[in-house]
Amino acid sequence: MDLLGFPLVEVRPTPYGGRGVFAASPIPKNTVFFSCPGPYAFVIDRAFRKEVCSQCFAYAFDAGRRTWNIKHDAAGACFCSDECKTAWMATDRIAGEKVFKVMETLFKGKRLGREGFLPPPAEISLESINEAWRHPPALHKFAPMSELEHDSARFIASGVIQRANNPDSWPDLLQLQDNELLFTQLHPEMLESHLYIGVFVAEALRIAGIVVDFDVLATARCLLARDYGNVFGLYEEKDDTEMFGFAIYTTASLFNHDCTPNIKKTRDGRALAFRTLRDVAAGEELCISYVEETDSWEKRQARLQEWWFFSCQCAKCHRDEAAAK
Repeated sequence: MDLLGFPLVEVRPTPYGGRGVFAASPIPKNTVFFSCPGPYAFVIDRAFRKEVCSQCFAYAFDAGRRTWNIKHDAAGACFCSDECKTAWMATDRIAGEKVFKVMETLFKGKRLGREGFLPPPAEISLESINEAWRHPPALHKFAPMSELEHDSARFIASGVIQRANNPDSWPDLLQLQDNELLFTQLHPEMLESHLYIGVFVAEALRIAGIVVDFDVLATARCLLARDYGNVFGLYEEKDDTEMFGFAIYTTASLFNHDCTPNIKKTRDGRALAFRTLRDVAAGEELCISYVEETDSWEKRQARLQEWWFFSCQCAKCHRDEAAAK
């Protein structure tokens, strides 16, 4: 994965492992040096679908409205304009709205029932996870789907559709960190939920008559493995306080964390833009903050461990840790 078209930055290995984004030359303060035009996959939370445009993510409240009136009811989507609705429905190979329509029908129909939850393996290992995905239960074996699971299924379906429409972008997605094993060991009950989501999306494509040239279930697993720790919350643009969904931007996920960030992320419609918070020297790593910088050292570390599986060793954390002792 590279950052072609953005000469001020380059991707290279970091001293502490993995890759990061570095300044290729000096970058002055308040410079927008990088942007991502749109997400690879996204979802608007069910509670916000009437208030948020499914194409440009415009928030109705920011425009002085309660909801958007232009709808695609069958697919569970609303839009701020006819242009956004047309853009959302336009695809290169497959009609995504057909898939979302089937998913809404399956979800609302409450036709999916079962006797009880499937127990997770006694020991969570890569092999036990592989075995579970090799032999997933049939759809009717699962309990009724929760709203949270349905939101996750829509997120995964959008990624499946993206892969079908833009196959050349799939390798970039695969380069993101795979957190499946760590996440499942931390939350073993989620293995069943992920299996359900994968089977649900595959069945929705089958019912919709959508044929793709790749394994939908395996694709769903790859997306779920990279969901945790790589997604960005979708917030209102004015106050950045209300989160109404989440999205995965493959190139934006290259930016690492620092509790004293030198860059900031902002959203402009579907796009993410990154600007410098201070002058940045050539060769310096460009970092955002994954957490609230004003939180205590203990709270920052706990959140980073829970959501991103690492302990921060930045200069601020060393100072705050020493002060706490």
